[in-house]
Amino acid sequence: MSRKRWEPFSFGFTKVLELIAKLSPRPSLLRLRSGQALQGERENSLSSLSTSLRTSLGNLFFTELRYTPSITQSRHRASSGFTVVEAMVAIGIAGLLYAALYGFYGVHLRVVRAEEVRLSLQESSRVAIDFLIRELHFAGARPIRGSSCEGFERLTAAEEQQMTIQYDFRGDSVGAPPDGCPDDPGERVTYLYDDDQQVLKRATGGGAPQPLINDVPVNGFFLRYFDRDGNELESPLGSEERIAVHTMVVSIQVSVRHPDPGIEAPLTSELSSTVFLPNPAR
Repeated sequence: MSRKRWEPFSFGFTKVLELIAKLSPRPSLLRLRSGQALQGERENSLSSLSTSLRTSLGNLFFTELRYTPSITQSRHRASSGFTVVEAMVAIGIAGLLYAALYGFYGVHLRVVRAEEVRLSLQESSRVAIDFLIRELHFAGARPIRGSSCEGFERLTAAEEQQMTIQYDFRGDSVGAPPDGCPDDPGERVTYLYDDDQQVLKRATGGGAPQPLINDVPVNGFFLRYFDRDGNELESPLGSEERIAVHTMVVSIQVSVRHPDPGIEAPLTSELSSTVFLPNPAR
């Protein structure tokens, strides 16, 4: 209860004390007064005390009633919610936060997509170059000696963007042991670059070339040939030069458009490897 609410009660209590003091006259005066006069004075004092008490308690009661609505009204105002201006300001701030989060999400999404494309390019180029290197290691392989094909070439064509290798690993039928001649299906392999489709292709035997890896730009597939002394041999190589090949450098580059339209530079992946040809030239 506030200080204002205690003021009527204090005032009434003071009045009660004053009336009690009046009802307690000095002993000398009580002796002089007659019993009837004293009785009348006491009745008047009690009447005045009763009136003062009713007035004081009434003031206290009505003062309490007068201040109670103000508390209720204050509590109602405190819990009534936001004003229109406050709501508009909150909506504006939330909109700015959402716009910033959406922009961050867009940037993050473009970065993730670009990284996925880059990883895909690296994986495809690595698979292609590993496949090619493995077959170059087989070039000229001949597990059977003394056959009618003794001394066949490991390289039958050697250019900057095309080569043909051969090796013996099977007979005329599937599962048959090697017969010493590279004339069975799958024993002669050609790698070549298609300029029109920008695709590196692979063909076996007399079959049509099939795509090995896509999105290879012009000059994205390049072959270099070196002799035993490290001298580079000029392409295309003749028969004697093909026999002299000791090592090869294979380069594969893959390039695609960036997934972000705002970036003009394409995403690329380039791998290069030096391959030693372990089998004899003839």
